[in-house]
Amino acid sequence: MPAHRPVFRALLVGFAAMGWPAAIAAQQAAGLPLRAARELVVVDAWHGYSPISPTLATYRLGRSADGSFTGTAQISVGAGLIRRDTSFAIHLPRAAADSLLQVLSEAPLREGGAGFTLTHTDDYPSITADLTVGDSVIRFHTRSQGEAHVPWQVSAGGKTYASGSEAIWFALGAVLDQMGGREKRALVQAARNDPEAQCRHGGPGPQPTFAQRPRYAAGEAWFDRDSSITIQGSSYRKHGLPRIVGLHEMSLYATYRGVPVFQAMGLEGTPEVLYVPVHATCEVQPYAIQPQR
Repeated sequence: MPAHRPVFRALLVGFAAMGWPAAIAAQQAAGLPLRAARELVVVDAWHGYSPISPTLATYRLGRSADGSFTGTAQISVGAGLIRRDTSFAIHLPRAAADSLLQVLSEAPLREGGAGFTLTHTDDYPSITADLTVGDSVIRFHTRSQGEAHVPWQVSAGGKTYASGSEAIWFALGAVLDQMGGREKRALVQAARNDPEAQCRHGGPGPQPTFAQRPRYAAGEAWFDRDSSITIQGSSYRKHGLPRIVGLHEMSLYATYRGVPVFQAMGLEGTPEVLYVPVHATCEVQPYAIQPQR
């Protein structure tokens, strides 16, 4: 890569000034000195208009004596009632680690920051890989959309560079999939299958929160008998048929025998209509206030 040698030469001069071993510079005369990395931390985040938003996966790895990398992964998918979390030990064999570091070391660079690629809405990735070499950190970061998330921004030796290399994500993404792809896909599927997901996908906005997953009215004797209910001194009775209402359209008003009761968002005073969740979905039964006698 002759066109990039001036950049690499400048990097190596900067690395030497920071006290990095001269042997590293000698071995990596054509690229970043990443094969000597002793730590790797990757944060793979995404948010958008989806019931599985946000997703966050953090991988922390340190080099072992045999040249492999070991550490832990923490992954979370979704928010509120839908959220799923897991953490587990991970291991990256030496061959896979060496291959990744070689690809990152040889990524072509140009001076100047990266203008990230954003072509559409509701799809916002953020991926950061920090590699510790000696006492300094080289950072690869992108917020670009697209299959390879190009361009990437690279911070090293006190300077900022940009890289349009698709190989960065193809190598890094393959490693992340090897270490935690199965677990991440399982969490995504569980979040998508959660009965609350369709409510979450109804739109952005405040979400009711509970200390634990709430109960629902279906199967409760008072609900099945069409009994009137008394909420904060007012009597309510079923009004019409159940309907689908997104949680972002409602706010929590009270509870009745352990079942949450909602009102339309933004109302003040005693509500004329309350909504009781029937199942673990957006299906709610309206209850209208009864006139006092």
